[in-house]
Amino acid sequence: MDENGFTYPVGMDVPIADYIRQKWCFVAVRTRIGAQAGVHPVPGMREADAQPPVAGFEGHVQAMGFRFLAPEPVVPMRLSAFNEGALRNRVVILVPTPMSVEGLPATMVRHQLDGSTLRKNLSQPLPLFLLAGTAADLTLGTLLKVARLWDPGRVNGLALELFSADLAAAERGVLSLAEDAAEKELLEIGERLGLRGQALDRLHRGALETGPREEMGDLLETMWLTVVEGAFPRELIAAEDLRLIPFVLSGDKPAGNAGIASATYGTVLQNTPPVCSVELGWRDGLQAGHTLTIARGQDFVGQLVVEQVESDICHCRVLFTKSGSKLQVGDRVVPDPGPREGVRVEPDELKALIANVNEALATE
Repeated sequence: MDENGFTYPVGMDVPIADYIRQKWCFVAVRTRIGAQAGVHPVPGMREADAQPPVAGFEGHVQAMGFRFLAPEPVVPMRLSAFNEGALRNRVVILVPTPMSVEGLPATMVRHQLDGSTLRKNLSQPLPLFLLAGTAADLTLGTLLKVARLWDPGRVNGLALELFSADLAAAERGVLSLAEDAAEKELLEIGERLGLRGQALDRLHRGALETGPREEMGDLLETMWLTVVEGAFPRELIAAEDLRLIPFVLSGDKPAGNAGIASATYGTVLQNTPPVCSVELGWRDGLQAGHTLTIARGQDFVGQLVVEQVESDICHCRVLFTKSGSKLQVGDRVVPDPGPREGVRVEPDELKALIANVNEALATE
């Protein structure tokens, strides 16, 4: 690492030695931001003055996937204990039975879906949830926007491809699929030509075969998906690889933000997207899972969900922000009074509305 310009954290010898004894491999990655030579990424970095201006950086990098053989399912994260700051992680578990991570509180289990529901959510359009009004109130502009975003292949379809590929590798007993090799070749060509972006990704998907999606569909329905997310305890991560235990998420949900005084409000103390710290804690009645509304003056900015609570501070994840808005230190934060009522528009009804709009546009 020294020879290649990487920083080797002090104290990392013990877990490194353990991994070497187990004959694990190591991967070190250097992030390239935009085309500016003066940008030097470091752990915890959330922004950069990258050029051109469109090459902004908020701490997110392109995801990488690694498959490895192990006697039992584990998440090898011991080296991440040497990163500074809160160790916020999201572990997605796809196994034949409902599971969670041993040593983590039940409050960190965010979602759990059976395979049949998962396959439906990933391959079919989802319902639309309206916080105000009904389907009849949807404007032409809103319906056109929904029509563009409604295609499950835009986002959820990518997850379906990922899950199907991993299931295929496990089913065939291999670490790499032929489809993986073809995709890597296209990515390497793009990197050598300096080409990146969503347009190139779409061209890649068009050039590749559909992969094992259809083949693995039935097997996916036998699985359970669990999402575990939050600030993992450093001592837990440092001690050993994370292991799975049976866990079934209760169907009971908290009744809004009960127990919080209506006049309670706080401010954003620290903002490191997609997480932030807010000047409210358990003394104010907050609990993990509560939702908070962000405001700047009289303007609505977005919404947060509480993940971890201390006496007078809480750590939150940004659920969403209004188009064109970004969370800022000093923004006012108000706990939501309770669960929002809304109208659920089923896919068939929404499909009919969109079809009517397309027909009307075609006749104009």
